[in-house]
Amino acid sequence: MGTLFSFFGAALLLGAAHLLARFLVREKKRSLDELAGLILFLERLREGIGCYLAPSEELFSDFTVPALEANGFLPFLRERCDLADTFRRTRGAFALPERAKEILSDFSEGFGGGYREEELARAERARVALSALYEGERVAFAREARLRRVLCFSGALSLVLLLL
Repeated sequence: MGTLFSFFGAALLLGAAHLLARFLVREKKRSLDELAGLILFLERLREGIGCYLAPSEELFSDFTVPALEANGFLPFLRERCDLADTFRRTRGAFALPERAKEILSDFSEGFGGGYREEELARAERARVALSALYEGERVAFAREARLRRVLCFSGALSLVLLLL
């Protein structure tokens, strides 16, 4: 009977390690999806300002990115039409690295206060900075995902062996 409980406990520990690894990888993937979405957002913003001179309430009425919809950024932006306020209020919902949040904060705080060319240049600088950050995160993602899975499984396996 004791052996059965030992095997059941070992299976539970390994299952918990698997779930933890999936959660950690999913959060990293969410961060990448949000970064990619924000790059698309900035491209759409540049296009709307540069080509169409569209008012802010029209810029994103039909724009959708699942990651930015899920964290509430786009719905809040459509409702308020104020980029700085939207980012301030939804900042905590993002799974982004802190550097990406700083870039967005700097961009959104001054948005709308300059001439067209200044706004286009600011949007391009933010897009380039986020793109560079995205590329670094994307390359590291595959390595980190494997590492997180291996570490969780190894820790659980070590604990199982220690308890047996």
